[in-house]
Parts: sequence; structure tokens; C-alpha cells
Amino acid sequence: MVRARRPWLAALLSLAVPGLGQLYAGRGRRALLLFLLLPPVELAVHILAVAIPFRMANLVIPAALWLVLRALVARDAALTARTLGADTPVRVFSRWYSCVAALLLVVALNTLWAHAYRATLVEAYKISAGSMETTILRGERLLAVKWAYGWRDPLLGRVIFGARRPQRGELVVFRYPEDPSRSFLKRVIGLPGEAVEIRDKRVLIDGSPLDEPYARFLEPPLRHDDPEYGRRSESRGDNWGPMTVPPGEYFVLGDNRDNSRDSRYWGFVEQDDLLGRAALVYWSWDSSGGPVRWERIGRRLE
Repeated sequence: MVRARRPWLAALLSLAVPGLGQLYAGRGRRALLLFLLLPPVELAVHILAVAIPFRMANLVIPAALWLVLRALVARDAALTARTLGADTPVRVFSRWYSCVAALLLVVALNTLWAHAYRATLVEAYKISAGSMETTILRGERLLAVKWAYGWRDPLLGRVIFGARRPQRGELVVFRYPEDPSRSFLKRVIGLPGEAVEIRDKRVLIDGSPLDEPYARFLEPPLRHDDPEYGRRSESRGDNWGPMTVPPGEYFVLGDNRDNSRDSRYWGFVEQDDLLGRAALVYWSWDSSGGPVRWERIGRRLE
């Protein structure tokens, strides 16, 4: 006599990996279907989060749908296991070693799938520096829309179609010019062909002052009668240029101007290095030990 499948174990397995409980309960085709549907559903949850325009609803609704789907799949696995009697033979694909093999295969395939959609659709980033305060705070996690500046080949990371120029003021994620293995986030300030100049912390585009309500300054501009005004103001980034932005490149700055290493120090960002546009904050917590910043969670980034 063969031991019956345990409903509680089937439910737990499908809570962990949707479909695994069904495989354990002897429903191979249903398990395969759930294995195949899991990655698209996860992607849909991420896209729904960046698509819903209302704060908190853009996180609560996708999370609630995901939890409900998980609960329904777990319930189905438990009910399926309960219908099997103690005398029902356990199929080969339902034995423990088959479940372990299926788990490893699903994890491997999901890893490949996640790499593909993170390269082309939506990706999460953690902010560990304070160069964008107070627009984005240290310790916040955000979602970036990866197709904003073109659809990329997930293997090589090259834009293959739909390339679009960013607009001034957009928050862009890009490959750091001095170390392309790292991703940076800054605000687009100067567009190709524009003359950018900074005078006493004020940005001028083609000679006209730029209105920047998002900019934050920790110190006032240096006094002109300071004996080391020229050298110190340039080293602090208070004065820069004028310089014309080359074709296909962008001048970017951090919102926290006195605490940001940006185009003033390492130059322009090339169009091909733009990885996506920051869309919303999905988690905000002071990593130094402070409380969760509930009021910022779900905030759309402008």
C-alpha cells in the first residue's frame, strides 16, 4: 500500500513554487502549465505596478492579485492531493527526486526569463547613495522602465529597435562611464547640441537659466571675493563650462548638487548606455536603522 499525498505539503510546495504541489499530487500536465505561466504572471505584476498611476494602488493591487493567485494555486494543490487515496500509485514524476529535479529546472528557467525581462521590460534597483536626495532617498528601491529608450537584445544588451531620446528632466538609469558594470541614476539636464554652463550653481542652457525646483544645495555659492574662488568653485562643481553636448550624448546631474558625482566630473552619457527611466519607489527604508518611510512607498518619480 502506498502512502497518500499530504494536502498540507502540496499546498506549501505550490505556495513556494506554483505547480510544484500539483506535480507532487500527480497532476503533471497541470504542473507544467503552471510552471510555464509563472514567469509571465510575475512580469505582468511588475508592469501593472508601473502602469497604475495612483500611489499605493500601484503596489497594493498587483501584490493582492499575486497573493490571491498563489493562494488559489495552493488550494488547488491541496484539493488535488486530498482526492488521491492511500492505494493510489505514486507516479514516477511525482516522487521526491522528480520534484527536486523539477524545482531545479524551474529555478534555472526562471533565472533566464528574469534576466530577459529585466534587460528589456522592468528592473528593480536599490539606491545606496544620497546624490538624488530629496527626490530619491538613500535606501530606497525603485522600478525602472527598461523599454523607455528602446528595446534591447537580452543577450548582448544592445538596442535593436524603438530607440527614443530622453527628455530634459527625466530620471535615467545608465551605465556608469568610468565603470560600465555599474548602474547610475541621474537627471537629464543637457540634450545633444545644447550649450550647457553652470555659474554659481545656476544651470544655463544656451545662455538661458534653467528652472530646477528639484535641485537641492547644501552650501551657498562661494563669494566672488574669495581669494581661491575660481579653483574652489570648479572643484565643488559650482561653475562648469560652457560646453556643447556632443551628438548622441547627454549631460546629467544629481538633484543633490553638492553631494553628487555626475557629468561635471566624468563627462557625458552616451545614448547607447541609457538603460531605462526610473518610474516609482516600491520600498523606502532608512538602512542606517531608521523606520520604514511608508509615505514614500508607491510614489511615482518625476
